[in-house]
Amino acid sequence: MVETVSCLEYSAVFSKSFCAASHVKANSSDGIGAMFRTKCRYCLIGAESLGSDQYVKRSVLFKSKVCARCKRQSSRLVNGLRCISCYNRERENFLGLNKHGNKLKLVRRYYPARVTFITLTGAVREVEFKKVMTKNEARRSVELTQPDLAKILKIILLDRCPHGTRLVNASETQGTTQIN
Repeated sequence: MVETVSCLEYSAVFSKSFCAASHVKANSSDGIGAMFRTKCRYCLIGAESLGSDQYVKRSVLFKSKVCARCKRQSSRLVNGLRCISCYNRERENFLGLNKHGNKLKLVRRYYPARVTFITLTGAVREVEFKKVMTKNEARRSVELTQPDLAKILKIILLDRCPHGTRLVNASETQGTTQIN
C-alpha cells in the first residue's frame, strides 16, 4: 500500500515519495531557476515526507527573546511571552493600581484568545491564551511557543462580536477604557 499525504497548497493527495521528490526538486538550483513548484519550496509536509527539515523556514520569532505584546527584545520573558515591563503593566491593570498605589486613569482590555493552526504533520491544532490585547499579539504568541507551527488558520478573541467590534462602553478607544 502506498503512503499518501494531503497537500493543502495544491488541494491534492500525493504519494509520500512524490511529495518528497517535489520538495527536493523545488529546492534545487534548477528548480529555483525554473520556478518549479514554488509552493513546495518551504513546505513543512514535504519536509516531513523527506525526513529532513533542511529547507524549512520556521518563524523568526520561534525561541527568540521578543515580547509578544510590545515586540521589544528582552533578556527575560515571563511565561516565555511577555517582557517584564508588559507583565508589570498587566499586573497593575488587574490590580487597578499603579506602582505607587494610585488608581489607574486608563484600564486596558485583555481577552482570552483561541488560535487554530496547522502543524508540520498536517494536523489541525488549537491553543488558547488567557490574556492578549490584540490578534497580532495572539499570532506572535503562537509563533513564539509552537515549534510545529505550519500555518495559522484563524484567531478568535473571545469577548468580541464576529465582525470585530467590542461589546463595551462607547467611551472606549483603541483598547483602553476611561475610568471616572
